Amino acid sequence: MESTTRPPFSSWVSPYFERPAVGSVFEIAGRFLLFKANGAHVPGLAEFLAGHYYQPVSPNACPVPDATISWTLQDFSRRLTGAFQPFEISGGGTGYTDGRTCVFDFKNARVTVDGAEPQHIDVLMRTVLDLSTPEDLQVVNYAISTALRRSGLFELHSGAVVNPNQRGVLIAGPSGSGKSTLTLQLVANGWRYLTDDVLFLKPDNGSLKAYPLRRTFAVTESTVEASGQRVRDALASVEWFAGAKRSFIPHEIFPETFLAECEPDAIFFPRITDAEESVVRALTRGETMARLIKMCPWSCYDPVTSAGHLQVLSALARQSKGFELAAGKDLLRDSTRASALLLEHTSV
Repeated sequence: MESTTRPPFSSWVSPYFERPAVGSVFEIAGRFLLFKANGAHVPGLAEFLAGHYYQPVSPNACPVPDATISWTLQDFSRRLTGAFQPFEISGGGTGYTDGRTCVFDFKNARVTVDGAEPQHIDVLMRTVLDLSTPEDLQVVNYAISTALRRSGLFELHSGAVVNPNQRGVLIAGPSGSGKSTLTLQLVANGWRYLTDDVLFLKPDNGSLKAYPLRRTFAVTESTVEASGQRVRDALASVEWFAGAKRSFIPHEIFPETFLAECEPDAIFFPRITDAEESVVRALTRGETMARLIKMCPWSCYDPVTSAGHLQVLSALARQSKGFELAAGKDLLRDSTRASALLLEHTSV
């Protein structure tokens, strides 16, 4: 479980969020999500949203929301009627779809989006969600990511940075692929950053742009050790546990390096190896597309948005050069090596 240092919560948030039938509106990348509390108390939800890249919006100044997430405290049957087919999802839950409706079942809650009302997401909670637990936090994440897909933003498990030549670079990979280590090494060597973990893609005037989800980086002790003296000094007081990740706000170490968006020009797919030297291999457009689909299960599992998701991934593969990065021990020994290696392949 990650220990997260929350950023200060000074933006406007509706004081009525937890009152019945009243909602708060948050904006991300030009999309407006209404969080409607139907008599359900969700402690810490507004702070959680503002701690990511969601901007609170006064209801009086808000346009019509792009999607609504309703929160209801209600028991529900585990049985689903109809021709629902199960599929695996992360976070200890199970997904189901009948080709129109998607259901995500968790221990304490169920997230449902009906094909007849694709902009409305219902969250039924058996008990009040505890956002300090990974299981209940996943409920919130699935509700939000579903709402954003319904609003034309498409999720990709990827870090995002901008090189010194102002070219956007994505670092896509599952947990354990070295994604966060590589992102932090680049930031430590002067690259600007959006995120180390999850971003959203949005078509914009004939190209695709990437937008970050969260403002924190989640790192292990080995990531910090591989990222240079400045990072080690800044996190010297952190107490580490074997294999655990800790979250921190990179802006506190690297002020004025954050970017709210970028236009990707290159995508690296890292994997950790035992080799002494790292190797970069250029990918064909087809190889790049195949890897992107593997990183985006919703391009297949969410029937309402799957076609749009595939179109966005195809556009990303056309817009960006793809590379496989077999990360060797040289990247761990020298924090400047990653910057030099990736800059070599993203400078033209």
